[in-house]
Amino acid sequence: MMIVESLKGKENLSKILAVEGVTGVAIGPGDISMELRVSDWKHPKVVQVLDEMAAVVKSFPNKAFLRLALTPDEATKNVDAGANMILLTHDWQLIKGMYSGLFKDITNKINQAAKK
Repeated sequence: MMIVESLKGKENLSKILAVEGVTGVAIGPGDISMELRVSDWKHPKVVQVLDEMAAVVKSFPNKAFLRLALTPDEATKNVDAGANMILLTHDWQLIKGMYSGLFKDITNKINQAAKK
């Protein structure tokens, strides 16, 4: 499984997918958006590049096609665009959620103890 997140990778996507042993690709907006000098992953320039890459991957029907989705709507759109694997979140989101829950629990315990 190869990760392709650059414009050079986009240019070579068909060649990458044709390599024996490559079972599929993951494409995502992060590095591509930086390379295009836009911060919003939903920017039309980024969406266009990702859509073009998706079309290339779809032309290789036996290859895995992984896309990042941060919301259920994004997951649905990615599947509609041909993704057959979805990465549901970033590691930083998982860590943030874990620590947010931990801090909330600790704060609640401290507040409950203070009331006694």
